[in-house]
Amino acid sequence: MKEMTIQILIQSSIFIILLVLNYIFTSYFRQKGKNLADKEDIQQLTKLVEEVKSSFLHETEHLRANLNLITSIETSIQSEERNAIIELIKCCTELINLCFIPARLIREDKLIELEEHRRQLDIGFSELLVKESMFDLFITDAELHRLKKKLITNIITNQYTASYNFIVEIINILTAIQNKVDRSKIGEDYNQYVEKYRDFCNKNTAFYKETESIRNPFYYNCKLFLKSSIEDLQGVTSGKEMGKKIAETKET
Repeated sequence: MKEMTIQILIQSSIFIILLVLNYIFTSYFRQKGKNLADKEDIQQLTKLVEEVKSSFLHETEHLRANLNLITSIETSIQSEERNAIIELIKCCTELINLCFIPARLIREDKLIELEEHRRQLDIGFSELLVKESMFDLFITDAELHRLKKKLITNIITNQYTASYNFIVEIINILTAIQNKVDRSKIGEDYNQYVEKYRDFCNKNTAFYKETESIRNPFYYNCKLFLKSSIEDLQGVTSGKEMGKKIAETKET
């Protein structure tokens, strides 16, 4: 009986020990599996975050490149617009100045210089037409086009035509004087072209005043256009810099 009791106690003890061991090992492996699962989840989450970050950086660089391209195009167009206006104004001013023929050229010994002045008028006229074409290509403002057309028509029709014709006439008169064998009446010839020069100056002064009345509103509107263009360019530049800062902030 005693031995049987001892055997029962031993078996009970072994059973209890096995239960305890089972609980310990079950808890251990369950926790081990949980830790392993947590580790795998973290790895997957880390991988996902890196993929999202990489995709975001790629999109940011793509947007930044597009922004730079758009800004560059807008800046280039605005630069061409400004150059078209400035170059046209420059050519108008130069041609107007050439239409004033200095009195020192109205002499028999200045035929070569008169010919050169006529050639410069031709060049100025040709350059004005080229600059007008560039203006028409880049400028879309209707009011600027209206004022430009009025100004150039006035310069060419009045000042340029009058100056060119006068130079040709004076060259012909001076050439005839040079070729005269009988120079006894040269004084009368000189009085003739001096009087023509005086009439030309009076006529050209009147033409200039008319040109000036047209030129001033055109120049004023050009200034407004250029000012607006510069302000727009500054706005584009500011937007570009702001875009960069936002992109850099998101990257961090």
